[in-house]
Amino acid sequence: MDANTILAALWAATKAETPEDKARVGWRFNDALWWTPDTWPLARALNNELQDMKLPWVAALWTKDEVRAAYKARGWADEQLEWLK
Repeated sequence: MDANTILAALWAATKAETPEDKARVGWRFNDALWWTPDTWPLARALNNELQDMKLPWVAALWTKDEVRAAYKARGWADEQLEWLK
């Protein structure tokens, strides 16, 4: 399955229709793939495809609470997350 097929399925599943919605869904999914080394080749392919699409910039792609939760889920201690306050 190629990057375009994955993005089309992702956008259909999330009902992302506008360029802004597609950018937010696509980049958040891409970011999540970078957390696991096994998915890096797919993350790179999606990253390249998303860049080629020239979708609009998404400000505040992740909230501080979402970033904190992602790090905590991976075992980071509160002291290591002081920079998120």
